[in-house]
Amino acid sequence: MKIHVGKLAVTLLAIFVIAFPKAGVVPGGVPLYISVPVGEVVALLGWLWALRHPGRSESIWGLALLLWVTLTWVHHVLWSEALDMRGMARLVFNYLPVTGLGIAFFFMRSPQMTDRALTATKWAFYFLLAYSVLQMLVGADTVAIQHLTANYEESFEEVERRSNLIHALGVAKVFGTYQNGNIFSLTLVMIFPIIMAAEKRMWVIFCAAAVLHVVVIFSASASSYIALAIVDFLLAIALRRLWIYMPILGVIVAVGVILLLSQCNNCGMIELMNSRLFDRDLTTNMRWYKTGLWWDRALNDPMIFVVGEMGGNILTIFEVLALSIAQYYGLLALVLFYGFYLSVLKPFRYRAYKAGMIGYLVSSFGEGGFWLTPTPYIIGWCLALCVALDAKELSTKRSTQSMEPEEGRGGRHLPAAA
Repeated sequence: MKIHVGKLAVTLLAIFVIAFPKAGVVPGGVPLYISVPVGEVVALLGWLWALRHPGRSESIWGLALLLWVTLTWVHHVLWSEALDMRGMARLVFNYLPVTGLGIAFFFMRSPQMTDRALTATKWAFYFLLAYSVLQMLVGADTVAIQHLTANYEESFEEVERRSNLIHALGVAKVFGTYQNGNIFSLTLVMIFPIIMAAEKRMWVIFCAAAVLHVVVIFSASASSYIALAIVDFLLAIALRRLWIYMPILGVIVAVGVILLLSQCNNCGMIELMNSRLFDRDLTTNMRWYKTGLWWDRALNDPMIFVVGEMGGNILTIFEVLALSIAQYYGLLALVLFYGFYLSVLKPFRYRAYKAGMIGYLVSSFGEGGFWLTPTPYIIGWCLALCVALDAKELSTKRSTQSMEPEEGRGGRHLPAAA
């Protein structure tokens, strides 16, 4: 029986990267997720395509990024002091997110998979919305399935305590199957504009938009609030006439639903948003403290600006995408990363389905979650879908032009045959 690689890749990505990214086991306290090998294999196919097409701007930026990061990562491994299993695992998980970006080349390799991928992504997205609503209504522990929707050793409380408690309020965030409210809500925001391009039923888009706003608010992620606000603004600009009202109506309906669910997780909507947006002391935020330490070290040892620093007892700025790339791999890697991202996305050729990736790019300066599974694979997949939709639009345009009469294209009508 012949296995179609493209179909298999799309199916596995939709299931294990989007819907169940934390499915796996935790031997010895080190999490092993199925999403990682699935994402890396598909990324490898993408990088091989880039190697065969080195003249494209996306390939140039991407391969340069991969080469530089690989060289500096090997440097860190060789020069690090004796590493135990956990230390080596940390270094590996600082490298795999960059290699995972190769997924962005997938539809350049397999353009015929576009419609199948959009459909698979759409249903995975709807599943995540439905699951998160159940999580809000009956409790996260009630709907959790160990090794599938959540990955923990002994108790589900491990997941909630890890990064999903709002300590100021003593309540849990909504985090879906991602074990992290920030990553979960950012994923939904990145995918939603692409779903709008795939979904033909306006009432479904309207309902999805309303539920999305509710889920994002109860994820208690300030960076997702910013990303969603940017997406709503960009969609309102891009989607003209009747469509321009969809984001606005979505917000209105969402607020109404939120008021009905105002005691979700024993926490009111106003209280929650006030805690996450306004009642915060940013002067005690650890990421800026860690940034100051890194900057001082780099000024004393300028080679840190070149090859970065990793391993040991260094406090890493993993929350902030731009600063973390510069810290791990140097300033050149930072330039190459954004060059790659922008060359693939082509945001200046703006289309509505790119709004989520633009929103993520802006919000990641606060907290991007890039180094946590499955964020890099989600980014690569969404970039790939944007590339595919660009190609589909161009193909449709060329097809339409080829069907126009000669006079419509500036030529002269040939006389009809007698």
